[in-house]
Amino acid sequence: MNCDVFHLNDLIIRSIMNMRPHGKELIILTVLLSLQFLLFPLTALKAEENFHQGRPGFSLSDRAQLALANKEYEKAIPDFVQLVQEEGADSYIVRGFVKAFYGADRLDEADEVLSHLAKKYPQSSEIKFGQGLSAFYQGKQEKAESFFDSSLKLDSKNALAWNAWSAVLSERGLYELAVEKNWKAIRNDPEESIFFVNLRHIYKQMEHPELFVGKYKEQVEKGEMGIALGFAKVLARELRQEGFKHYSQQNLDLTIKAFLKIEKIYKEVRYISGIVPALFSLGLLYDEKGDTATSQLYYQQVLDLNPEHLQARDKIKKVFPEE
Repeated sequence: MNCDVFHLNDLIIRSIMNMRPHGKELIILTVLLSLQFLLFPLTALKAEENFHQGRPGFSLSDRAQLALANKEYEKAIPDFVQLVQEEGADSYIVRGFVKAFYGADRLDEADEVLSHLAKKYPQSSEIKFGQGLSAFYQGKQEKAESFFDSSLKLDSKNALAWNAWSAVLSERGLYELAVEKNWKAIRNDPEESIFFVNLRHIYKQMEHPELFVGKYKEQVEKGEMGIALGFAKVLARELRQEGFKHYSQQNLDLTIKAFLKIEKIYKEVRYISGIVPALFSLGLLYDEKGDTATSQLYYQQVLDLNPEHLQARDKIKKVFPEE
């Protein structure tokens, strides 16, 4: 199992919430929502809000992470080499460093740098994590586990180290232990989406995917909405992909059914940024089905949550034009 999966980004959701009609709206919405879940960078970019190098505040880290996301490994390496040598470089920087060298098929060089840094910063949990990640990518599982163990003894809150250790255990078929480590990653950083995606993958490997849904419901019942949201986003993504598949087969009823489930899930965790696109999608689908009355109800719900939603406002105006 890969240690990294595409990371969620609310910028596309916000663009959907405010776009004006152009052509066949549902197709546009489908493309944008597909991009939301298929084109995230492979690293958990805190810098992803900066898209252009010329923007004020676009740092060396932003540039390195963006090059990595674009698979420009050789371009990313010099920046990561500089960043990783700074005292206090976090695990995301170290992970980017290892991934860039891995992409360029130069992990032997990465190991030399990490070995030097481990001597320079012997108390760095992040460097130990990087050494473990490199070993993992090279198929040296026992060595990787040893490094992750050392990393976590130095800092038990290093969520990326817990997640990577979970990935190693999953590859070895030690699923219960993998789940245990994964949960420690989630508890330490519930905003990191890849941890939930990896947990979903482990449960599928166990041939018990229903456990993921059960854990989601458990978190909702406990009122732990921060963690429940991580589960909800994974489930909503799968339902959205299912809906797209039905829509491509011109089956509006099943498409609507999938989006109704998305709406329900996001309402359960009170995630407005997910509820609004789901409601608007349902409005478009009912429009296409010819059920104007129902579509208008959904557009009004969108405006109740987001009065500035231009497209929903325009859709209502077309049916109820101002005097």
